[in-house]
Amino acid sequence: MALRVSTIHGLSSTYLESVHASSGDTSPSPVSMMYRRTGNPSAPVECVTSDGAGLHERAMIEMKHDCLSCLVREHTYEALRRLDDRGLWKDAIVTFPPGVDPSAFAQLVAVFQEDDAPGFTLTVDTSIAVVDSLLFLAQIADSQLLREWSLDVVPGDERSVGEVLARQIEFADVVLLANEHRLSDVQSSATHELIQHLNPAAALVRMDEYGRPARLCIARGLFDLDHPRRANPLTSKHRPCASTGTHFTSMTWTRDRPMHPQRFSELINDGLPNVVRSRGQLWFATTPTNQVGWESVGQRCTLAALDPWHLVSTGAENFLLLVGPGLDLQQTTEALDRTLLTQDEMSFSLDAWEKLPNPFDEALRAPWNKEIT
Repeated sequence: MALRVSTIHGLSSTYLESVHASSGDTSPSPVSMMYRRTGNPSAPVECVTSDGAGLHERAMIEMKHDCLSCLVREHTYEALRRLDDRGLWKDAIVTFPPGVDPSAFAQLVAVFQEDDAPGFTLTVDTSIAVVDSLLFLAQIADSQLLREWSLDVVPGDERSVGEVLARQIEFADVVLLANEHRLSDVQSSATHELIQHLNPAAALVRMDEYGRPARLCIARGLFDLDHPRRANPLTSKHRPCASTGTHFTSMTWTRDRPMHPQRFSELINDGLPNVVRSRGQLWFATTPTNQVGWESVGQRCTLAALDPWHLVSTGAENFLLLVGPGLDLQQTTEALDRTLLTQDEMSFSLDAWEKLPNPFDEALRAPWNKEIT
């Protein structure tokens, strides 16, 4: 059969459970899987499977390795495969524990479906992010680590609250807004605007005061893992246009000249004024053949060495998408332009470029998610 799956992600267990419960109120009833954490990342995870007829299974899933995201995505795939064998459902809803990477399950499905046995087709149909509107503007700039909220998914998880929230929104087809009825008109407008800057294609759906979505969100059929915004947000070929709203502005910066990492470091240490979120790829003169992935949320920044430039269709370039309140496009552009190699430096040999001071050298050899500011 062909089983369509809607996945639900968020930071609040309370709202995740509320959305999960209300999402099953459709006909025919979908089968649903709800994961709950029972402690730290090494603790077992509870999985409750049910449909409109009642409870089917309550299981405790023991950790087999260090990563909670890996555990639940693998368990989900195998569990859905067994459920599909019964031939009772066309749709499934899976609500993952807070902090789990929203892309993990969808990417696993894409890989497994290529080699899986005939007769079983699993499709990720919809990706839903649940956001607490009251806390959103503060959380998106929050540099606290997930482990400080007891939401870490691996030992030593270095991801921040704002980073995970931004990724959940950018990955989603639907963003559910809890507590929006408690916001002022100005707060509501700013919340909508920032989410739309982060993900212009997402449908924003309000939840009522009881935590129920205002309309059906599952089985929308709009999910596309290969969409440039979602396939790899750090090296996306998607080029959104600059957009200015009442509360937030987004801009893109693209240059086909290498960057001096020392000058970029100085700029970041001074802070890019009013930038809430930035992501893209950089072309460091010190590593001229490889792209460098860049991402920042609030005051927290991460970077990593990525694939060689010859594998990228755009060729070597600097590309950044930046979003923030009152973002001065000219000032930000000029500040970034000053990090590029000068005309004199462009005449240097590649050996000379590679010897330029690079404060990011150690971070580029470390795992992704290393804080550098």
